[in-house]
Amino acid sequence: MTLFSSFRGRAGYVATPLVLLMACSSEPQVHTQIDEILAGYQYQAPGVDAPVADAGSGPWWQEMASSELDRTIQAVLVSNYDLHEAAARVRSATAVAEAVAGRSNPQLGAAFDNSRSRSVLIGIPIPGAPNPLATTSTSHQLGLNLSWEVDLWGRLDADERAAIADMDTALSNLEGAQLSLSGLTAKAWLALLEAREQEGFVEAQLENARSLLAHLERAYQQGGSSAPLRDAEAKVSAWEASRSNAKQQSAVRERQLVLLLGTASPQRAEYLPSIGAQLPELNTAVPVGLPVTLLERRPDLQAAEASLRAADARLQSAQRALYPSLRLTASGGTRSDALSDLLDGDFSVWNLAAGISTPLFQGGTLRANIEAQEAASDAAAWSFARAVLSALMEVENALVQEQAMLEQKGQLAQQAESERLRLQQAERQYRSGVGRAADIFAARATWLATQSQERSLQLMLLHNRIDLHLALGGSFAPSGS
Repeated sequence: MTLFSSFRGRAGYVATPLVLLMACSSEPQVHTQIDEILAGYQYQAPGVDAPVADAGSGPWWQEMASSELDRTIQAVLVSNYDLHEAAARVRSATAVAEAVAGRSNPQLGAAFDNSRSRSVLIGIPIPGAPNPLATTSTSHQLGLNLSWEVDLWGRLDADERAAIADMDTALSNLEGAQLSLSGLTAKAWLALLEAREQEGFVEAQLENARSLLAHLERAYQQGGSSAPLRDAEAKVSAWEASRSNAKQQSAVRERQLVLLLGTASPQRAEYLPSIGAQLPELNTAVPVGLPVTLLERRPDLQAAEASLRAADARLQSAQRALYPSLRLTASGGTRSDALSDLLDGDFSVWNLAAGISTPLFQGGTLRANIEAQEAASDAAAWSFARAVLSALMEVENALVQEQAMLEQKGQLAQQAESERLRLQQAERQYRSGVGRAADIFAARATWLATQSQERSLQLMLLHNRIDLHLALGGSFAPSGS
């Protein structure tokens, strides 16, 4: 099923009329209304002057250019418990589909019966015999039974298609779990990097505050005021508390990453970012001309489409349960009162039958089942349409937020450079005897704070780019390219 038509522009995406839904619902106007809603959707994102790099054909996270991150994500995709659960559901759905498919084939069974009975003959006078007269008999039977329901109306075929669609849903859910976990792992890994960087900024702020306190203590000993000293002591205490909080935040984010790995073994350390590593830069812009068909690979949309196919197939099965069914049966074997005769062809017996049955009165059960399946089909259609529209909006939001963050990052970079120059000026003035030491400490604190904000914004920018990849279902390159 083709879901999308085109997705045009660098960061300009236009969703043209979408043919989303299968035309087998009991209420066609539902699908018509969905088409009308989505046909009016279009979006034009602001342009970006950043250079566009090659989209590449590898996993989306390779854009971060980190072998450590790649190794960690690969480990999560092998060891995570949620993926093991999703894989088990795929195996279960596959077995169910195989079982349902087997119902359309002839069914052959073997049977062996052994019976012994006693009966009383009443009303039959036999001279010299006791009254009543009893007789005992033994019977042995060996046979094969063959049955086959002819799928005249396609009801069994509809059941099989529904089971296959359920299997596709489970497989798409597994792929969705893999995509989601890769995103969660990348976010947790980057968040741990940023937390460690923030620890460094807090340590630098604490060292700056302690240096200021030492400077003011010397000034106080030389007859200076005690008021600035009290303020400096409070700042040192505040930054010491911030250091404890920063260390705790790093520990929390490390545990979050370990939880995704699904292991508590000592080897988990090899999947954590190396000490001193820094957040990667976002050196690539969104490529020009991304097709809207990239969204077709989103596992959640594939799962929603498979659920719609399953619901429609079950509706067909429910409708065709009203029709007559034809069943062919045959049996053959041997019957004798002696076990040694069971393999003798002279004692063979057989039976061949064909029967047609049709429901006449079921208390409204079959009609009610059809109505239930019609409602389920419509619900699946609406769910599918909502998933498509949500996917489009997720891409839109990620693009708009990236543009806003890039502008904010540029502003922060300018501010950080201004603060760095102001710090250098304060240091020159102090060395020349026309400045104060307090100005140096204040300028350094402001410069460090601005750098800290830059790193926080960089993390948000990277997380947003991850959200964009998840919204597109993977890398910027089409599958198979």
